[in-house]
Amino acid sequence: MESSEVNGKRRRLVAGKLEEESGIKTACYPKDFKLICDALSRSKRDAVVEMGFGPLLEIGCIKLIRDLCEMFVDNFEVQQGRCTIKIHEILLSVNVADFERLMGVRNCGTQVELERCSGPDDMKELKRKLCGGNGDISIDSMKQRIVARQEADDIFKINFVLFTLVVLLCPSTPNTVDMKFLIALSDASSIGSKNWASLCFKHLVDGVVAYKDKRSGYMSGCLVFLQLFYFDSVGYSSSVVCKSVLPVIAWTLKKCKKMIDWVIREGGFHSTYVGVSNKAAAELCAASVQLNTQLPI
Repeated sequence: MESSEVNGKRRRLVAGKLEEESGIKTACYPKDFKLICDALSRSKRDAVVEMGFGPLLEIGCIKLIRDLCEMFVDNFEVQQGRCTIKIHEILLSVNVADFERLMGVRNCGTQVELERCSGPDDMKELKRKLCGGNGDISIDSMKQRIVARQEADDIFKINFVLFTLVVLLCPSTPNTVDMKFLIALSDASSIGSKNWASLCFKHLVDGVVAYKDKRSGYMSGCLVFLQLFYFDSVGYSSSVVCKSVLPVIAWTLKKCKKMIDWVIREGGFHSTYVGVSNKAAAELCAASVQLNTQLPI
């Protein structure tokens, strides 16, 4: 058994992969999300596609390599509105366009409002409809209602997107449903017209900043995106997945393992022998000549 060290913490190399002895804590649960997606009827899946979240139904990357994600967070920098990640000693820009490209979650024109725009009675009534009573909205109750609901109606749509946000795209802490998202979902007919990618990317950036400041607690944000960003940036990725397929779908568990095994054979996650893709290199060149340009997040 070999050992490696990442950011001063011990890691064990077991069966061709890094096994965490300690790792970043997160409420991002892609496996739980995929299990719910697999249980949906055709009409419900059609409704998810109509709202703009269709690619997530086929999410392949359902396991987080937490020590790898922790390294990404450590190497994630936010300066003057510009975000970068250092991968194999190469500094890459990262922005909301990458979130759209990798996760398949789009910006559709309307800003996501999280401030209260409805009266308290309206929100109380919506919560009552979602809960089926006076109880609190919980992740477990959402799971049950998403699967059990007979029709792909507005209540299903709101439940599904709320669940998607709190367990995959914008998680914060385990078993916590941030009710501010319910404000953005109060009108089910407008869900498909909102800038969800911008919301998710901002939530991730805010989570990185807060986590690096405290170095404790749970990391907020979509760690699946960070993992996909790494896989997509490594030059060898074109030998593993079809680049015409959305990365959130293309990177299955089997292909993720193949990539990790290859990186380890090439010297590991800090190796300078692991090259980045042409696209990533192009982004780096563009960023280097616009160091003083503020990128939108």
